[in-house]
Amino acid sequence: MRNQSKPLILCYHAISDDWDSDLALATDQFASLLERLAERGYEGVTLSEAEARRAGGGARKRVVITFDDGFRSVLKARPILERLGFRATVFVVSDFVSTSEPFDWYGMERWLGTPHRHELQSLSWEECKELQAAGWEIGSHTATHPVLPLVEDARSVEELTRSRAEIVAHLGSCASLAYPYGQATRRTAAHAATAGYSAACTLSFAQRPDLPLLRPRVGLVRGDSRRRAALKVHPLVNAVRRTALADLLERSRMPGSSRQVFPEGAR
Repeated sequence: MRNQSKPLILCYHAISDDWDSDLALATDQFASLLERLAERGYEGVTLSEAEARRAGGGARKRVVITFDDGFRSVLKARPILERLGFRATVFVVSDFVSTSEPFDWYGMERWLGTPHRHELQSLSWEECKELQAAGWEIGSHTATHPVLPLVEDARSVEELTRSRAEIVAHLGSCASLAYPYGQATRRTAAHAATAGYSAACTLSFAQRPDLPLLRPRVGLVRGDSRRRAALKVHPLVNAVRRTALADLLERSRMPGSSRQVFPEGAR
């Protein structure tokens, strides 16, 4: 029962058949894994719903589908998830919602001068409302997408507080958060608590720690084959990723490199 109360949390970004970025899964690729999870009895719930149901356990396995950044292309995921009876959580970068400005943080610049520039467009507040009305959850990905552990405490709190306030003003509520680039420390989590969030997600190889404001996720990218995606979500693989050895490997991997700050698939 205790294992069943721990949901599988997946991290996606964009959905596109044409954009050859690792952030963008093709529609068939996106559907494939989730169809298999549905066949195996998984129930697709939002992050806040999963948090509320953790303590109660339950017979059904749960998967939380999350999308970072709020790419407008996540609208392509809606019919797929509705067919499976799944809901999702989208974490938006609030300063970009309902603007014509493309995403411009680290990792986006290579696409700004290409035919894929349009892929960097955010959802609008009206589209967020439509997703919310369909049972999706809209959470925060900060106001401007900084690496929170690398900024001063005052800016970290401001980014988290301002984004949440903006989402609440437009949508009425905002309980959840995904840290940009999947990066957070316990101090960052304390800032999230100060800002009023009740659940927040990270993204790294090690599935530790696993706390309400530091929930680990499994990242899926365009370069994942069907077999690799299946391995990523396998319970035994994720059991290994929750060990102290995995945590040690995470801390020692490529010290001093940018990859420690920007892990694969985290944008």
